[in-house]
Amino acid sequence: MAQVAFRELIKPRSESKKKWALANASINSKRVDIAVIDKFGLPTAILEYHGSGHHHKDSFIRDAVKREALRRAGVPSLEIHKGDTVGVLKEKLLPLLDPETGQKTTSRG
Repeated sequence: MAQVAFRELIKPRSESKKKWALANASINSKRVDIAVIDKFGLPTAILEYHGSGHHHKDSFIRDAVKREALRRAGVPSLEIHKGDTVGVLKEKLLPLLDPETGQKTTSRG
């Protein structure tokens, strides 16, 4: 899925309404470039393309928020850069795959 709203992929969890509201606000307006989902519609990986137009004054902060939210949700993310070769893309993607079966490994069951 391309250009997916972050809030459709992960939901903040917190016992405190204030903390939930802060977490929700930090991801609410963000989008991911490509979301890979499993047969249940759950995100299994996020691909972020960093092309020539990617670097703005706040892109570092925006990317850091996305990375942290995905880390906490247990969803791996890959950053793809302009000029990455097929070989580089394979190197980035293979750690997400089971090398024997070629299938995505997951702890979700």
